[in-house]
Amino acid sequence: MHLTSAAGVIALLDEPETELKYYALDKLDSIVNDFWPEIADVISKIEELCENDSFKHKDLSSLVASKVYYHLGAFEDSVMYALGSGDRFNVNGHTEYIETTIAKCIDLYTQLRVSRQKMAAPLTQKLMIGWKLSLTKCFKGASPTKSSSRQLE
Repeated sequence: MHLTSAAGVIALLDEPETELKYYALDKLDSIVNDFWPEIADVISKIEELCENDSFKHKDLSSLVASKVYYHLGAFEDSVMYALGSGDRFNVNGHTEYIETTIAKCIDLYTQLRVSRQKMAAPLTQKLMIGWKLSLTKCFKGASPTKSSSRQLE
């Protein structure tokens, strides 16, 4: 069955049961590349789940939010949510989303280091982890992206 709209899946985000919200997020993650304009209309609901400490699938909601922001061209927001998605963000993947997000993470970290701006410690730590994961990917045999190669220079 081929979906023509994400409306039914999006409606599940309003359900009180955590498992229905998880199902909705899992399905949205799999269809976000096709339905990101519809999902962008409810990004605030997804962000609320990212910030809800009692919601046990914050990592998945962060990943979906990251992908939506990526499609919107809001790369800094995309990076911030990707960093909150933990292991759900596959640094070894080879999609345009992953490569761009890693490159933007490196760019953001580099800009912060060069300008010596003070940021919140957890954010700086997350950017550092993202930067190290990117370098590890390059040196463990995965071919570095042009962006990563540029940053390494």
